[in-house]
Amino acid sequence: MKKSRRKFIRDSSLIGAGMALSNPAAMASVINRTTDKKDLIVYVFQRGAADGLHSIVPHGDPQYFNLRPQTAIADSIDLDGFFGLNPELSALKSIWDEGDLAMVHATGSPSDSRSHFDSQDNMEYANFDKVSARTGWLANYLAASSQEQDSVFRAIALNGAVQKSIKGPVEALTMTNLSSFDVITHDDLYEETQQTMQELFLGSDNFSQTSSVLFSAIEELKRLNPEDYPVENGAVYQNDDFAKKLKTLGVLVKADMGVEVATVDIGGWDNHDDILKNYSKPAQAFSKGLQAFYQDMGDRMENITVICVTEFGRRAAENGSKGTDHGHAGVIYAIGKQVNGGQVFADWPGLLEANLYRGDLQVTTDFREVLSELVVKRLKYSQDDLAAIIPDYTYNGGINLFK
Repeated sequence: MKKSRRKFIRDSSLIGAGMALSNPAAMASVINRTTDKKDLIVYVFQRGAADGLHSIVPHGDPQYFNLRPQTAIADSIDLDGFFGLNPELSALKSIWDEGDLAMVHATGSPSDSRSHFDSQDNMEYANFDKVSARTGWLANYLAASSQEQDSVFRAIALNGAVQKSIKGPVEALTMTNLSSFDVITHDDLYEETQQTMQELFLGSDNFSQTSSVLFSAIEELKRLNPEDYPVENGAVYQNDDFAKKLKTLGVLVKADMGVEVATVDIGGWDNHDDILKNYSKPAQAFSKGLQAFYQDMGDRMENITVICVTEFGRRAAENGSKGTDHGHAGVIYAIGKQVNGGQVFADWPGLLEANLYRGDLQVTTDFREVLSELVVKRLKYSQDDLAAIIPDYTYNGGINLFK
C-alpha cells in the first residue's frame, strides 16, 4: 500500500541533518567537476562582532593603551612595528611568515547600525537596501556565473543552515559533517522513502528533479570515504566545531567535488565582559582552525582564498566590565597564496578622541572594496559587471590585497 503524504512526512525528513536543497534549476549532474582555475572562496564569518583592536593590536598608537588600561595587550606579537598579533591568535603567525596572510584594519560597513542582525545582513548582502536585498553577494556571483555543467556541490554551507551570503537562486547544500548529509528516516524505510519522494512529486519536473539530484548527491557522498583523503602536511585539526567544519571542507576539496564557495561560521566574539578571559576560546579555535586548514591544503592554496569578516568592531575604549561594547570599524583577514600577505592594510585614522567616530574606530576602508577586489581578481569576474554582484557600490580599483 502506498504511504500517505502525511505519514511520509511524519516518518522521514526531506531536509536531513544539515542539508538543504530547493532549486533544481541550478542543479546539474552531481558527478560533474569544475575545471576553471578561479579560486575556491571560503567565507568565514566571526559572528558576534570580533574586537579588531584586541586582535590586531595597534601598539604603535599610544592612545590604545590609554583607552584600555585594564585590557590592552602589552605582549602582542609584533607584525610590522605598528601592529601586533594577539598571542591568542599566535597560530596565524606561521601563515603571516609565509607571506600568505594579510589583514585589513579600520574596515567595515559605513552603516551606523550597532545591531548584530542588521549589520550581519549588511555584510552578507553587501547591500543596505532592505527592500531589494534578498540575495547574498556570493549568491549573486553564483547566479551570474552559472554553467550547465556546474556541480551540485558548487556552494556549501558548513553551518547547519545556509548563510545569507550564499542564499539565492543557486541553492547551497548545508552540512555539518559528511556523515550527517542524508535523509533522516528508519533504515528499513530508506528505499521506500526514496521511491515515495519521486512519486509524491510525479508530474512536477522541478520537484522530481530535486528529489533525483538530492538522492544522487547523498549516494555520491556515501561513496566518499574520508579515510581516503587523510589530513596532509602534518596539519593537526583541534577537536572543536570550527576545526571539524574546515576538516570536512578539506575532504571535499581533495575529493574534487566541485566546490566553488564555502561558508563557515564561528561565534563567541560578543565580549562585553572580561574580554581577557572570554576572548581566548574563540580566538584559539579561529586561529588554530585556519592554520590547520592552510597547512592541510598545502599547494592547493594557490587556488583557495579564505576571507574572514565580522559584522562590526568594538568601541575604542573598554567598558566597566573589562569588556568592549558594539563599535564600528574592525578587521578583515585574507589567507591564500594569491594574497599580498605579510602586511596589514590600513588607512589608520588614529585613536585620539578627535579622530574617533562616536567613540569608535573610524571605517576608512569600505568592506565592499575588499569584496569587489576579491570578485575581480580571484573570481575573475568583469569589473564592468560588478553591479550584478555588489549593487549600489562603485569599485575604486581595490587596495592591492590580492594578486
